Amino acid sequence: MADRLLAAPASQDRHVELNDMQRALLHLPQPQREALILVGAGGFAYEEAAEICNVAVGTIKSRVARGRVALETLLTEGQLPSRRDSLPNPGGKSALDTIMGEVDDLSRDR
Repeated sequence: MADRLLAAPASQDRHVELNDMQRALLHLPQPQREALILVGAGGFAYEEAAEICNVAVGTIKSRVARGRVALETLLTEGQLPSRRDSLPNPGGKSALDTIMGEVDDLSRDR
């Protein structure tokens, strides 16, 4: 889903969907969120993401798979917490800028 949203042309609907994606990512366990951000948004290969996270390739694949299922559930079954319950977006950045900033932070010095 992240791949489709990040590659889609900009529109108001896509902006809302990307904001929802960012909020959903915040509700995943940190290891799943990192794996999804590196592989899904960052475009890193599983092997590269495993090296960045200092875990086995199978661990990254598992985290990505479980994270995708969890994201799908949050986004399609109405389980995403309301916007007011989510963390604020620091500096008023767009969801895309925030997600890509996380890619940079995770992959820095690797």
